[in-house]
Amino acid sequence: MNYKIRQETPADYAEVYELVKLSFATVTYLTDASEGVFSDEPVEDYLNGVRFKDTFIPELSLVAEHENGEIIGQIVLYETDIITAEKSITELVLSPICVHPNYLALRQIEWVNGDSGNLIPDVRR
Repeated sequence: MNYKIRQETPADYAEVYELVKLSFATVTYLTDASEGVFSDEPVEDYLNGVRFKDTFIPELSLVAEHENGEIIGQIVLYETDIITAEKSITELVLSPICVHPNYLALRQIEWVNGDSGNLIPDVRR
């Protein structure tokens, strides 16, 4: 299968929104962390919120585009501050990352350690 990894553009936002929604469709959202995912909003809405933060880095928001033009994967990193009693440091958060379920199940896209691995090195470049 041929695909390319490229920077996400605003023109991709609606398609990526649907991809993330589909990819996380089976996630159970709870108000506490006892079971499932602790969150007060779906992942696709969380991603939309990230894009409007000062800490969003457009160059670190990537998509995997199939040769037919369909977006089949997505990854984003953004900055966060970690504050301790001694110091404050800025680090990157990787969230979310997803692959279209049809390609994940068939192992047709290489991501992290097998299923998402190509996006991680591209982001680090």
